[in-house]
Amino acid sequence: MNNPDILNEKIIDVYKIWLSEIQQTSPHLLSDNFSNIFCTGVADNWCNSDVRILIVGEEATWGSRSKHQYADYYVELKECQKWIIKYLNSQLNIGKHPHAFWKRIQDIHCAFPKAQICWTNIDVINTKSGKALKQKDRKALHSCETRLLQKVIKITNPTHIIFFGWHNTSLEHELPELLNTAYPKGIADNSFIKSQNYIFNTKFDGKNVILSYHPNYVPIRNNKNYINKLIELIKQES
Repeated sequence: MNNPDILNEKIIDVYKIWLSEIQQTSPHLLSDNFSNIFCTGVADNWCNSDVRILIVGEEATWGSRSKHQYADYYVELKECQKWIIKYLNSQLNIGKHPHAFWKRIQDIHCAFPKAQICWTNIDVINTKSGKALKQKDRKALHSCETRLLQKVIKITNPTHIIFFGWHNTSLEHELPELLNTAYPKGIADNSFIKSQNYIFNTKFDGKNVILSYHPNYVPIRNNKNYINKLIELIKQES
């Protein structure tokens, strides 16, 4: 499939299924105490690129849904998807970025200018203040049957999936195979991650996956060696 509009509509269809489940299991997450839904989408040239990089952040990036109210959830998903695609493009095409998250994406974009980039988050809802969810709410967010991130990966078919950090509860639900890879001795033991200097690559469903820590994590923040290793890992698998 090489039509981005069809891919984006398929993403929305999956979100609608997921949304119907959330309405049953955890309707409080759709109140004004939480954010709008982060519904990702692909840009026009996504399907034409040989290198398609899906960036997975930790959580959605906006505040209370009371600030952005829509006629219904379908309109919300459509409008948020359009905003995300437009915002990503704007961040790729501005000068040196002061934010560590976007600076890392810009570094990747500069190293692979012909690659297409898509941006999503492992938690597609956050709090009304824009901060990460409490653990009980994160468990609620990932309590439904649909594995949203896994579905998005299937639809978009990226060549590379790069995590900019993750939440263990979220990863355990969305991609349990990757959780087992990152914590071969169990979640309580992060010795493997530390031994890999907080970055390593693996495979999921035949795709190249890089698990990197969040750009704001103090031991690696503004660490040139870290971003160079990340770029080298992408090159090895391109």
